[in-house]
Amino acid sequence: MFVRKKMFVYCLSMLFSLTLSAMQELCIKEQGGALINAASDGDLDQIHSLLASGVDVMYKQLGGDDALYYATGGGHADCVRALISAGADPNAPYESRGDRTPLHVAATRNYAVCIKVLLEMGAHPSPYDRDTLFTPLHIAVSGKGKFFESVQVLDFFESVEALLVGGADVNAKHLKSSPLAFAVDSSRSKSAKLLLQAGARPFEKGSVAIPTLMDDARYTLKELEESPVETPFYQGIDCREIKNQRISKAQDMIALLQEYQTRWRGMQEFCKAQHPRLGAESPAHALPKDVYKPIFNQLLRLK
Repeated sequence: MFVRKKMFVYCLSMLFSLTLSAMQELCIKEQGGALINAASDGDLDQIHSLLASGVDVMYKQLGGDDALYYATGGGHADCVRALISAGADPNAPYESRGDRTPLHVAATRNYAVCIKVLLEMGAHPSPYDRDTLFTPLHIAVSGKGKFFESVQVLDFFESVEALLVGGADVNAKHLKSSPLAFAVDSSRSKSAKLLLQAGARPFEKGSVAIPTLMDDARYTLKELEESPVETPFYQGIDCREIKNQRISKAQDMIALLQEYQTRWRGMQEFCKAQHPRLGAESPAHALPKDVYKPIFNQLLRLK
C-alpha cells in the first residue's frame, strides 16, 4: 500500500513537472512569437516592452528566423538597432536561407538605411552566403531580390553606396565575377559608376577586362533590342516602357565603360611616358604603389 502511494505521488509530481515545462515552453514560444510579430510590424514600443519583460532577443522560429531577420526584411532600422543593442547578432547566418546574414536580407530588399545601421552595429561588410556565394554587394549591384524584379528596372545604388561606405570589398569575387561584372551584366550603370569610383579594378589578375565587360554590355543591348515585348502577367505594367528603360540603361552602361576605357588608355600613355621601361599594355599595378595610386586617382576616378 505504501509503495503504491509512493508511486502515485512520484507519477503525480512527474506529471506536474512535465505540465509546467510544457507551459513554460508554450509561454516562451508565445513571447518569442510576439517579439517577431512586433519586429515584422516595426512596433518599436512593443519591442522595448517585450525585451524589458525578459523575452529572449535570440528566439528563433522553427525555420531559424529571428526578430532581427523580420525587422531587417521590413526595413525597420530603429527596430534593427534596438534588437542588436539588446544582444541580437548582426552576423548570425540563417541556415534555412543558405547562411545569408541580416546584411544580405537588407541588400536583397534595397533597405540602405538598415544596411547603414547593421554596419554601424558591427555587421561584417562582405560575408559570403553558402548557396550562391554572394556577398551583400553582389546582391545590391545586381538589383535582384524583389518579387516583381522580372518586370521592373531596378538599380539598388543607394544600398551599393551604403555598403561601399561601410567597407564592403569592391573587388570581392563570386566565383570569377566581381561586383562590377554583375553591374554590367544587369545594366546597372549608377551602381557601376559607384564601384569604379570606389576603386573597382577590372584589370588585375583573375578579373575580367574592360573589353570583356564592353562585349557583355553590347550583347545585353542587342538582346534587349531584338527581344519581343513581354506580355504582362498582372495589370498595370507597361512592358513596352519597361523594355525601353532597359535599353536606355544598357546604353548608359556602354557609355560609362567607353569613358572608363578612354581614361584607362590615357593612364597607360601617361605611365609609358613617365616610365619608358613599362610597356603600353602592362597593368598599371605593375608600377610601385606610390606611383600607381596617384595616377589611378587622377585619371580613372569618375566624378
